[in-house]
Amino acid sequence: MSKADIKILIACHKPSELPNNNLFLPVRVGAALSDDDFGLQRDDEGKDNISKKNPGYCELTAIYWAWKNLKADYYGLFHYRRFYSFADKRFPVSDDGHMMIRAKALSQDVFKKYGLLDEGRMREIIESNDLIVHESRPVRSIPTPMAIPGKSVREHYQYHDGTIVRNSDIELMMDIVRQKYPDIYPYVDKYLDGNTFLGYNMFIMKRKYFMNMCEFEFGVLSEVENSIGDSLGERSLNANRIYGYLAEILTSAYIYYLRQTVAGLKVQELQMIYALKTDKLQLLSPVKDATTVVFDLTTHVKPNLEFYFENVLRKFISVNNDGELRYDVIVVHDKAVSAAAINVYKAMATSNVSVRSLNYDDILDVLREEYGLPNIGLRLVLPWVLKLHDKAVFLSWNTWANSGIDELSTMELGSNLLAAVPNMLTVGRLCEVNDKHHQAIKTKLKDSLGVDIDNYFDSSVVAMDLSGMRRKYQLDNIVSEHAKLECEYNDTDILNYLYKDTAKLIGQEWNYQIPTDDSVNYIGTFFTPINLYNEWRTIGKDYHIGKFMYQAVVWPTSAEFTNEFYTEMSKGQLWPLYIARNNGRSDKKRSSLRDKIAPVGSRRRQVAKALFPKGSRRRTVAGRICRKLRK
Repeated sequence: MSKADIKILIACHKPSELPNNNLFLPVRVGAALSDDDFGLQRDDEGKDNISKKNPGYCELTAIYWAWKNLKADYYGLFHYRRFYSFADKRFPVSDDGHMMIRAKALSQDVFKKYGLLDEGRMREIIESNDLIVHESRPVRSIPTPMAIPGKSVREHYQYHDGTIVRNSDIELMMDIVRQKYPDIYPYVDKYLDGNTFLGYNMFIMKRKYFMNMCEFEFGVLSEVENSIGDSLGERSLNANRIYGYLAEILTSAYIYYLRQTVAGLKVQELQMIYALKTDKLQLLSPVKDATTVVFDLTTHVKPNLEFYFENVLRKFISVNNDGELRYDVIVVHDKAVSAAAINVYKAMATSNVSVRSLNYDDILDVLREEYGLPNIGLRLVLPWVLKLHDKAVFLSWNTWANSGIDELSTMELGSNLLAAVPNMLTVGRLCEVNDKHHQAIKTKLKDSLGVDIDNYFDSSVVAMDLSGMRRKYQLDNIVSEHAKLECEYNDTDILNYLYKDTAKLIGQEWNYQIPTDDSVNYIGTFFTPINLYNEWRTIGKDYHIGKFMYQAVVWPTSAEFTNEFYTEMSKGQLWPLYIARNNGRSDKKRSSLRDKIAPVGSRRRQVAKALFPKGSRRRTVAGRICRKLRK
């Protein structure tokens, strides 16, 4: 038995992620009105088409084109953001009344999740039925502009009067149906009086039903257009899509008509998917003969981050612009960084240092949809975010380049997969004997994960063998481990666990803890292993890359580095915007009672830390007392 010829059109008006499946035929709707067809089937090909009417007919120009120009056994219509799920299980639906599966983003793996790449299963379902439709929903659950739920489909549209169609439009349409299609009219009337909503102009059906539907729909709509077409100039842009909205009623009513009148009609209802993001995920290719450097701006430090990073990036470019190597800087950011700031970063590029950007929110949405995870740090999934890259140097936003990084970029890793630094402060904090939380983490790292603190590295500066990491792990492995560990461990802990046997430890000159307040030296003196502390002291200002605590710039102090940072920052292009956004003032940490009693760097401060260690009940109680006194 030969396979049925199935053509499921996907109406597209912009480039989108589309399923790689031969059953689908993406169609560029309104092609006659645009110069770009995105490489898709055009809806203006053939002698008979209504492509130029797309502003009013919407996705119907694809249906019309198929009706007049395409031969198939089954015809279907999906939208660029709406699909059916052919998966073998049900998925949770939205609670907004529309009762759709809300997909955060689209990718081939997302399509696979919903069975849209399984041609065999799709064929089996389609060929076993005459009609495939989405699940209907109670009309009372669907919101209206008047915030009053309609008791019937007719009332639902009445509450949309003027926003999509007018009540008079529906009355006109019904008069035409009564006159031209008296056999179908009672079913259109019953659908409108019913309390179950279908809508959305989506379906898959056998040829004979499709042909009859098109004759009915376009026969009605052409009459409506002849009657009101000249009056649409007084309506809004959305209300000019009148024929598409009226078709939602006609298509739904025709399907109701078939289900009521065709004996033995085989119908399958499927869940509808609505994609919140449809753009193809940006996949960056390596720049030829350039070393990739990734700056991570996906941080909890949101206010003013884009201003701080302009300074960090300018410093990096200034010390690496005259080196022997070329660098391709990729700024990975989230929605906290504005498009204006990204444009400023890109404009800072030189002949030796290029600057590109990547929106991590889009990547996370795909990962959330594929794996259901709430969040995951960039450093853990970078090998798959940059899946076309072999190597990269990863830098946190709060790193400060003091000299060129050519040596780090070309460092031989041997059998190791990364090179990182046992940062003095990071290790010291884990060794704080009077901090119960850090001590518990240290114990669990060793006993549960097999991570030895003597080999613990900080993840603010990491040279990565991305291809080697992909060979060692699948993304599924990383996501699974993260899901198991994220409640007790941070991303640096997890990175140490994953690569504990394949990490090359390098000198602190590559991740030097810049002393921005007295806590740095305090932790080093009292808790950091002496060999790390002495190494840190020896390096002093002769470091290649430094790491500063974000508090040093968020709440400026009199520290030498903070003064240097803000002096340089004032030279930036974004500085005037920073001043305006902060009411003409630099960020100032609110003067605390603690600072008045025990100033930073004083002997009293050191005594207070000894008496009130972090994590202690005494410190908690003292904090409450200070806050009450301050009020």
